[in-house]
Amino acid sequence: MNTVYVKKTKNLEQDVKELIKKLQIKKLAKGSKIFIKINLSLDRDYPGTTTSPDILKIIVSELSKDYEVMAGDSNPSACNTDHAFKITGTKQAIIEAGGTPVNLSKDKKVLVKNPKSLIHKEYWMPASIINADAVISLALLKTHVFTTMTSTIKNMFGSYPRLKILHHQYLDKAIHDVILMTKPNYAIIDGRIGMEGRGPVEGTPKKVGIIMGSNNLISCDTEACKIMGIKPEKVKHLMLCNKTLGGLKYTLKGPSIRKKFKPATPGLIDKIQALSFKSKTTIYLCYKTPLFKAIKFTAKTLKDIGRYIRIR
Repeated sequence: MNTVYVKKTKNLEQDVKELIKKLQIKKLAKGSKIFIKINLSLDRDYPGTTTSPDILKIIVSELSKDYEVMAGDSNPSACNTDHAFKITGTKQAIIEAGGTPVNLSKDKKVLVKNPKSLIHKEYWMPASIINADAVISLALLKTHVFTTMTSTIKNMFGSYPRLKILHHQYLDKAIHDVILMTKPNYAIIDGRIGMEGRGPVEGTPKKVGIIMGSNNLISCDTEACKIMGIKPEKVKHLMLCNKTLGGLKYTLKGPSIRKKFKPATPGLIDKIQALSFKSKTTIYLCYKTPLFKAIKFTAKTLKDIGRYIRIR
């Protein structure tokens, strides 16, 4: 049976090294290629939104002693990964720890085929993640306005190298398919500060004070749901992945943490986005013409204003 490890953080470096040991990542052959999928969904320094450079640096430093370590994300719809790398400090953390930062949107592509996929039977994916010997999904605890919650499974959605918003018309199925294509081996969640409310980038930071991990993403995210007060069966992409891969049943080692996260309620921008996927014509006009730049700028500006108000 799969195991999920939960640890209240006291000494981050010590706790992370202990988690890596429990996950048995270092049983990989020396010289193996490890890819760490991080979360750079925002080019802003806002707690609980993106991967924190301190935990990333510890993980990369610990693994780069014996392995070739790469870490990165693809361009989110609202910003650029290279800019997010710089603003968040994650690029510097990766390099200083002996790893290689990768913008998956610029990476060499390889064609991946999987007959069990629900939407993408074949897709051109980033070579760095597909050719890795092991993949780690390093995620956060967040609510999500479209998928109820986001953690290690939804984090892998960022592996799609092209404009990801185009996958939102069949989002849960696209998340399922990317898990089949990338085949992540390990799940690690930085749950020191999560996000509740209108996540994944506009919610309110919520202190939880834990780190957790598993050798199975479905198991890890199931426990993450319970921590946030979300019923796992309400998370469509989690249920789809479980149906194909299993993982709902697991052994919990560590404290049973239960925090009630405020759910994400769709705002006006989200409702407009949902309407934009109603036809091929609206998809083309909104996302494949210069109009998309204007829409993106307006949406990003409104989100930044809301974020500033919450901080104040």
